Amino acid sequence: MLYKIDDINSSHYQKNICFFKYHSLRNDFVLIEHLGLIENHRAEKICCRKTGVGADGIIFFQKTAIENYWQALVQNADGSDGQFSGNGIRCLAGHLLKMNARHEIVIQIAGKEILCKKNQDFIETHYPLGVIQNKVQFSVHDILYDGYFVAVGNPHFLIFSQAQMIHDDLLIEVKKNAPDHNISWIDIQDNQIFITTYERGVGFTESCSSAILATMTLLHGMHQDNKQNYTFITAGGSIQAFVFEKYLFLQAPVFYSFNGFLSEEFFYDTSIFTS
Repeated sequence: MLYKIDDINSSHYQKNICFFKYHSLRNDFVLIEHLGLIENHRAEKICCRKTGVGADGIIFFQKTAIENYWQALVQNADGSDGQFSGNGIRCLAGHLLKMNARHEIVIQIAGKEILCKKNQDFIETHYPLGVIQNKVQFSVHDILYDGYFVAVGNPHFLIFSQAQMIHDDLLIEVKKNAPDHNISWIDIQDNQIFITTYERGVGFTESCSSAILATMTLLHGMHQDNKQNYTFITAGGSIQAFVFEKYLFLQAPVFYSFNGFLSEEFFYDTSIFTS
């Protein structure tokens, strides 16, 4: 059962778990202040759009003893470990910057420290570039494709191809080459990059900022250009991206949706939390 925050008194708060929901580039997340993933079926319940809160994933977070320094974990809508989420971190940063009246914080996730700032109407995030791991070639319907494996805190597989060329046979073949990877199709047109992402544990998603990080990592490695500056066009909107000194800078808005409490149906048994 879900409760509206105005309907909950202090005794309910002691028994139930508070959550906040945010979205960025039409990628939405439930934020919960607890550092630990939960059982898969419970995450699925929370993220279910018909009977739960509804979200692409859950961001768990916790403040550290260091001032303005937070730790975070991400869990996909199907309950799998998301490892890293650029949009999720941006949503969390927007929440923490507002709730704590700060202009700048650091969020640690997947072994990376992400500097997050409030920049007018946008949240600016600074990501260290990832690692290009491997290149493969494969063909579908007699068309040859180059695929690139890039690690940015979670695994990505990138293909240079127009979105309208995506079809079931291509997706099946790509999944064979890159199981358990986020898969993105990249189409570069001057200073704009059109990107479509199939996200593990989610499916085709409105946007994926970690895919943008993987793309900029790849382009930087191919061209060794410290001043790359692109506008990425996603189904969820556009986002400004540029690389300087092996860091990716992203700027995009964050929007608050609502907050409330999850009942004991989801969280009353504290044994559901796993390390």
